[in-house]
Amino acid sequence: MIVLECNEEGKRCVERPTLFFMPHCGKSLYSNVLRANWTNLQRVIVLGNCFDTYVDRLTNLQLKQDPSCVVTLAPYASFVRAPEPKERIGSFNDMALHWFRQEDLTRARVDGVLSETPPAEEPVSDTP
Repeated sequence: MIVLECNEEGKRCVERPTLFFMPHCGKSLYSNVLRANWTNLQRVIVLGNCFDTYVDRLTNLQLKQDPSCVVTLAPYASFVRAPEPKERIGSFNDMALHWFRQEDLTRARVDGVLSETPPAEEPVSDTP
């Protein structure tokens, strides 16, 4: 296990399958992880807020205008929701384990979503 000594704002590029433990982080932080690993998403596993929840909160117009990697890649991510804790702990509600299967990444490329260059970076926010 590697514990980072400085805040990389989620911009860690990984060389092997890596679990990012990110409970209750802001959407921009998740997007930074995905952007940093845009060409190697099959190596990224995220335990954090469910990406679909971010998508579900947006109107159709907002979905079209949202350039975040989370919203862009949510339809291509496999995930399983974590069970809700017996005691309501705010940081651990809406948790899911996400990963990207090669066949879904191929579909994203065919759909024109997963191009050579990731979407523009968004500022990091503390808001989940």
